[in-house]
Amino acid sequence: MNEKIIPFPGPKKQESDFQFYLNRAKELLESNMFLESLEYFELAFLIKPKNVEVLENLGGLYFNLEDYIKAEEVYGRLLREDSKSEIYHYFYALSSALNHKSKQAKDHFLLCLKLNPDFDAAKYELGVLYYTGGNIFEALKFLKTVKSGHYVAMAKGIIRKAKDEILSKNEKI
Repeated sequence: MNEKIIPFPGPKKQESDFQFYLNRAKELLESNMFLESLEYFELAFLIKPKNVEVLENLGGLYFNLEDYIKAEEVYGRLLREDSKSEIYHYFYALSSALNHKSKQAKDHFLLCLKLNPDFDAAKYELGVLYYTGGNIFEALKFLKTVKSGHYVAMAKGIIRKAKDEILSKNEKI
């Protein structure tokens, strides 16, 4: 028998590997080397699958690399760790919406707003979901409450389109 026996690494080695992978991933991320960074975050995840820092970075990377299925999965894990985070609900909802799960997305945008009623990005995205789903009046309810940032201009654009649609429907009646 010429099989080589590889000993299972002990806790100190695992911690050492985890720190190496995490630090390397962060260095690569700071250098905008996203795919390379992702590989190291994934290695760190294999050692500590509940580490919040690793999960947050994985979620952000998957989302920005447009792998919305994996992003949704990671934000779901984060929500199991902290169900009171409006940020986790927001990105879970956004990932769900991009995965064509609009009911799930709406539910989590609403949870996000329950946790933080002033979260304009969630109001805007919820309004967009209702608008694209054909529920113009529900969309307007959320879009009209957007108060800050670049979401205001985007919301106003959709509000204008929605009002035009309503007017054109009324003219046909």
